[in-house]
Amino acid sequence: MPAHPSSDRTFADNTVGVVTNGSPIDFFGILRDVPVHAFPHLAEVVPTLDGHAFDETPPNVNRVLMPGPASPLDTHNDTAYANSVAVWEAHYAARDSGPPPGLDLFTGEVVDHSVFATHE
Repeated sequence: MPAHPSSDRTFADNTVGVVTNGSPIDFFGILRDVPVHAFPHLAEVVPTLDGHAFDETPPNVNRVLMPGPASPLDTHNDTAYANSVAVWEAHYAARDSGPPPGLDLFTGEVVDHSVFATHE
């Protein structure tokens, strides 16, 4: 879902960036001027459902492979992702004295969260 508006210049809102946790994003034509931070867990299956097993990314995409839970059944979990990204951000800030480039655009709080289910 987050990749759709960032790949379409006719979208009504201005997409300043995309952050995903455990999402397959490799086949979306995300515009090159939109920074993307993709955070998949190594044991996570969902980010590879597009057929790319963590292939090379365009220059605007920063894919951060995180260890996460050992069991693949526990990897696609909001709390696990929030914890993993928080640990990564803390390590990055300690090493580089500040937030990662591009992530400083994403300040504030999450005001919307969507979970979708589908069937045939």
